[in-house]
Amino acid sequence: MDINSIIKRMTLEEKVKITSGKTFWLTHDFPHLNIPSLKMSDGPFGVRCQKDEGDHLGVHQSEPATCFPTSTSLASSWDVDLVERVGQAVGHEAKSLGVHVVLGPGVNIKRNPLCGRNFEYFSEDPLVSGRMGAAWIKGVQSCGVGGCVKHYMANNQENQRLRSNSIVDSRAMHEMYLRPYEIVINESSPASLMTAYNQVNGIYMSDHKYLIHHVLRKKLGYKGVVMTDWGGLNDKVTSIKATNDLEMPTSGQMFDQDLIKAVQRGEVDESVVDASVHRILTLVNQYAHLPNSTVDIESHHQLARFVAAQGAVLLKNEDQILPLHKQDKVALIGQLAVDFRYQGSGSSHIQPTKVDSIVQAFSDNRINFDYFDGYDVTELNSNQLFSSTLLSYDACVVVLGLPDAYESEGYDREHSRLPQNQLDLLKDLAKIRKDLIVVLLGGSPVDCNWTQDAKAILHMHLSGQAGGLATLDLLFGDVNPSGKLTETYWHQYSDVVSSAFYNQNPRIAQYRESIYVGYRYADKISLPVAFPFGFGLSYTTFDLSDVRVERIVDTYRITLTINNTGSIIGKEVVQCYVSNQCQQAMVTKQLAGFLKVELSAKEKKQISFELDERVFMFYNEKIDAFEPMGGTFLFEVGNSSRNICFHQLIDHGSIHPELIKPVPDWYSDPVVNISQSDFEVLLGHKIQGPELPKVGSYSLMSTLEEMKKSLSVRVFTYFMKKELLRRSKEGKDSREYQFLVQITTNTPLKRLAQQSSGMIPLSVFNVLVFLANHHI
Repeated sequence: MDINSIIKRMTLEEKVKITSGKTFWLTHDFPHLNIPSLKMSDGPFGVRCQKDEGDHLGVHQSEPATCFPTSTSLASSWDVDLVERVGQAVGHEAKSLGVHVVLGPGVNIKRNPLCGRNFEYFSEDPLVSGRMGAAWIKGVQSCGVGGCVKHYMANNQENQRLRSNSIVDSRAMHEMYLRPYEIVINESSPASLMTAYNQVNGIYMSDHKYLIHHVLRKKLGYKGVVMTDWGGLNDKVTSIKATNDLEMPTSGQMFDQDLIKAVQRGEVDESVVDASVHRILTLVNQYAHLPNSTVDIESHHQLARFVAAQGAVLLKNEDQILPLHKQDKVALIGQLAVDFRYQGSGSSHIQPTKVDSIVQAFSDNRINFDYFDGYDVTELNSNQLFSSTLLSYDACVVVLGLPDAYESEGYDREHSRLPQNQLDLLKDLAKIRKDLIVVLLGGSPVDCNWTQDAKAILHMHLSGQAGGLATLDLLFGDVNPSGKLTETYWHQYSDVVSSAFYNQNPRIAQYRESIYVGYRYADKISLPVAFPFGFGLSYTTFDLSDVRVERIVDTYRITLTINNTGSIIGKEVVQCYVSNQCQQAMVTKQLAGFLKVELSAKEKKQISFELDERVFMFYNEKIDAFEPMGGTFLFEVGNSSRNICFHQLIDHGSIHPELIKPVPDWYSDPVVNISQSDFEVLLGHKIQGPELPKVGSYSLMSTLEEMKKSLSVRVFTYFMKKELLRRSKEGKDSREYQFLVQITTNTPLKRLAQQSSGMIPLSVFNVLVFLANHHI
C-alpha cells in the first residue's frame, strides 16, 4: 500500500471519515482506494468476537473462544514467557475468527481493591504491569494480529468512569501510572493504544494533548494508532489536535462536520488530519490481510489449564496438609465448586469453548468425594447445616469466593469482604474440623480476617475455563504451586491508604496517596498485612545464597545461587527491591527486578538478572523529565517484599538536594490520614469540585438518573428499559437486566448517543435536555 499516494487522492471528507469507525467493530473501508476495513474485538483473556449485534459490556453473544485466566492470574505466574504464549494463543484464535486487532491488555495500576475491573489488570506495581503487558503484546503480534494496550491513563475506578476527573500529582503520574505504558511501548511496540473515558487533571483523555502528543508521541516515540474507548470521544477537533487518531465505534459521523469545518476555517491544519490518517492506514496495511488459520481448541484448553495452575497462589499450608492423596475421601463444600466462577463480567466476558468446574474435574478424574452446596451463591437461602459426620472424611475442601455480582466492569465493589453467608459457613465448619482447606476464587483482594479458620488456602483467582482441572492438579500435587501475589492482601479494607477517600466523590478522584500504592505504602510504615506483595508458598523449599550486586552503567546486575532444598521439582520467583535512604525526598521501596526459576529436587543454579534503571531516577517536574537520584540505596533480595534474605547498602553517587521538591510532612512519613490540604500543597493548586447537576444546568454530559424529576425523561427511560428488557432475554429480575439499567441510566447522554452507533441521534438528547431544563 502506497500510503502517501493514497492520502493525496483522498478528499477531506474521506480523511475525516476514516478517523471514525464504520460499525461497532469495523474501521471504514474505501474500495475505490483499495482500503479494507479492520475488524476489532475485545480481549484480552480470549477473543470476544461478535458476528451480529455489537456491544462493549459483554451482553450480546460472541463466538466461542478459549477463556484463559484473567490478568490477575496471569501476572501471578510472574512468568513473562508464559504470558507471551497466552498472547500467541489469543492471536491464533483471533486470526481464525477474522479479527485483526484484539483490544488488550489493560495495564492500569491496581490502586485500590474496590475497583470493579481489577481482575482485568495485572498488578499494583508498574514494573510487573508493564512487563506482563509487553509479553502479551509480543505474543499476539507475533501471529500477525495487532494488540491494543489500554486504558490510558489514571483509569482506576468504574464508578462515574465516563466523567470522573483523576487528580494526580506529577511524580505519581510519571513514576506509577505512565510507567507500564512506557515499558509496553519500549519492549513490544503495540499496534494501537486506547485512551480512557476519564479526565486527568481536568482534561478528558481523548483530548489530552500533553499526555498523548507530548508524552506518548514525543517523549516515548510512540508511532502507533491512538483510539478512544468505545464512545469515549469528548471533542473531535481537540482530540485530533492531541493526535488521538481514531474514534470508536461509529457514532454515525456525528462529529465529522465539526472537524471538516475546523480545517476549512484554518483552526486545524489539514496536515494534522493527514498524520492521523497515515497512522490508521499503516495499521490497516500491517494487519488487515489475515491468512486462513485453524486452531487446536483442545490444546488451548490444556494451555489454559497449565496457565491457571502456574498463576495460583498457595497462601497457607500449615503442617503441609497439602497436597492431598488421590485415595483420600474428600468432602467438597461450596456452591462455587459447581457454579464455577472463572472470569469477570463486562467487555472481557468470553463465550468459552467448554468449562471444567471443580466438581466436574473431581468427577472426571474419579476422585472419591461427596459434594455439598454449603451456601447459596445468591445469598438468598440459608446455609446448609453440617454435623460430626464431616469428620469421617480424610479431607474437607471448602470453595469460597466473590460471586459474579461483586466485581464487574461498570461499577466498583461496595466493600472488600467475602459474602457473609460464606464466612458464617466457614466458621461453623471450623467448629467441627480444624483442618479445613479453602479454595479461594475471585479477581480482587478480599479482607483476610477469616484465615485463622483454614489450615490451607489455595487462591485460584479467576482461573479461566480449565480452572477446575488446575485446582485438581494443585490440590493433589500433580503441579507444585509457584504463583506469587502481584498485589497486597490486607487484613481489612481500612488498612488501604486510599480507603478513606476512594469513591468518596467519584466525580473527583483524588490520588492523595501519590506514589504510595500497595506495598510501597505498607512497607514504608511497616504496616502488618495478611499476605504481602510477592508472597506465595510451594510444596518444596528454596535457599538463596551468594548474592552479589554489580554496577552496570546506570543500573545493576544481581547474581545469586538458588537451591531447591526439598524433595520435588518446583519454581521460585526471586525478587529484588531497592529503596533510596534519603530522608529529604518522597521515596519508597520499589520492585527493581525479578526472575522465575525452575529447579529439580536438590538442584542448585546460579542465576542473574538486571534491574530496571528507572528505580534509580525520579521525575523532576521542573524540567518535565526523569533525573538520576543519587544517594545511598538499600538493595534487598528475597521471595516477597517482606521475606528478605539479603540486604546491602550501596552508594549510587552524589545527591543534589536542590533538585528535590519539598513536600508536606505526610509524604515523607505517611502514618496518618492524608488531608486534602496536604494534597493541594503537593499539587500546587486548589482542587475544584464539579457542580452538581440541577434544573436549568443540565447538559449532554448529564445522565437520565440525574434528570429523573423531568416527566419527559421518565417517559424516555420507561421505553428505554423496555428495549433493554427485550435485549437481555433473561427477565426483569435478572442480574444482566439490572446491570444494563444501572449502566445506561448513569451514562452521560452524549456517550449514550456515541455508543448507540448512530441509532440515537444527538438531537434526541438535545431535546430531552431542553425539556428537563424547563421542568417538562
